[in-house]
Amino acid sequence: MRYGPVARGVPVLAILAVQAVLTGSLIHLGIASGQESQFIYAGHQIIRELWHGGGSPYYETYLPGVPSIYPVIAAVADFTGGLAAVRLMSLVFMLAASWVLYLTARRLFGYWPAVAATGVFGLLGVSRVAGASATPDALAIALMGLAAYCAVRAAGPTGPAHRWLLAVPAAILAANAVSYPTVLFDPAVICLGALLVSYQGRRRAWQRAIALTCSTATLLGIATALAGTGYLMGIGRTLLLPGVRATSETAVALASWRWVGLVIVVAALSLLIALLLGEHHNISRLLLLTLAGLIAMGNALLLHNSQGVSGYDALGGWFAAAAAGYSIGRLAELARSRVGAALLGSLVVVPVAAIALATASQATALCDASNSAIATVTALQPYLTGPQSRHYLIDSYEDIAYDLHPSLSWQQVTDSFYINYEQPGHRGRYLHGTVGVAAAIENHWFALISVPSDPGSQDSFALLAIRLADQTPGYQLASTSGGRAIYVYGPDYARTTG
Repeated sequence: MRYGPVARGVPVLAILAVQAVLTGSLIHLGIASGQESQFIYAGHQIIRELWHGGGSPYYETYLPGVPSIYPVIAAVADFTGGLAAVRLMSLVFMLAASWVLYLTARRLFGYWPAVAATGVFGLLGVSRVAGASATPDALAIALMGLAAYCAVRAAGPTGPAHRWLLAVPAAILAANAVSYPTVLFDPAVICLGALLVSYQGRRRAWQRAIALTCSTATLLGIATALAGTGYLMGIGRTLLLPGVRATSETAVALASWRWVGLVIVVAALSLLIALLLGEHHNISRLLLLTLAGLIAMGNALLLHNSQGVSGYDALGGWFAAAAAGYSIGRLAELARSRVGAALLGSLVVVPVAAIALATASQATALCDASNSAIATVTALQPYLTGPQSRHYLIDSYEDIAYDLHPSLSWQQVTDSFYINYEQPGHRGRYLHGTVGVAAAIENHWFALISVPSDPGSQDSFALLAIRLADQTPGYQLASTSGGRAIYVYGPDYARTTG
């Protein structure tokens, strides 16, 4: 059934408007979360390096994306309008991702399933979190969605459709560069492009799959080779090594299931409906999209790591929502009159609203969690002033760097993950690890030491720093606010204030 351009656009624009309002309500003007601080601070340091030199702390070895892409964009947005501008930028990216999902699902399943899919994804709690956070998730989702849309557009047998085929590897490369974990979804995009030409025969589908796989792998391989070993370390650290917050399989599964579990169930229901309707050509597409929705959960389970699950699940939700929209909106497609289609289409609101409400509480709780660092920032801020030659030992500094002192040079701060202390009297001889920490504290190299005030038995670094600060003359405990023990070297601050 055909609708005019205006009539087709109204429901989708209404969904995007509601998505913008609901996501915008999660954007607060408080302090940045740990991930937000890390990306924006890194961007500022990279820009400073470009203008003034001095190097940067090898962000490519541990950031989950190319440092010169999203962090720099975020830093520019922050310079323009602060943290709110960076978060609003993510909202724009998520609106673009929803629009691309609508275009993709409409070509796959029709108009009303596409509308339903857009509503499910746009109002999903994990999507709202990605759209309200200053992280690369929203941009990566939009780019990976663009890759899927190009794969769908390239399904035509001849003519301009083949031009879209050339864009698929480029869009995949862009998404992977922004966020390395998106590489997990590359096979889903490639398989989608191959499935849509299966009507021309299995041989044609295999040719398309091989062509997309080879071109994408070649492009990614060239980019990685040109980038260097530092980027290989960052990619391996992101995809292959479990994070420090390793958890059980049950905890990881529950964390992921809360975000996209309901969407996965509805997507699986779409398979049954397609089978009952006899639409066998849609079954393979729905199965692929449903499995893609489970990719993030499977990866998190493999690594026993729930850290960053919401970011993975937002992208998995994009694919699963396309399948879920089929079962929600298919009845309206079967109506024989425009009035009947409109009435049945209005019922799309019910399941979409139910899914949105089911994940709303998690979204609000996650976005509010960053406020827990306010006490830490308030306690540290007065001590981070003074000459550029002053050095600070601050555990997990990048998690709070943006709110503490964005203009503080990275050379002034030592974090727990990397110690590089030049031994006095031995030029060019550097001490690392616990030996370096002990020597630096004993020689009063740090004007300030900040570590968790009540570290667990596993946090050997914090325990060592507290013990040395207590035993070394000149250091005094200044504060324990925000769960951090803050030691200052009295003579340094006496010279500054005296």
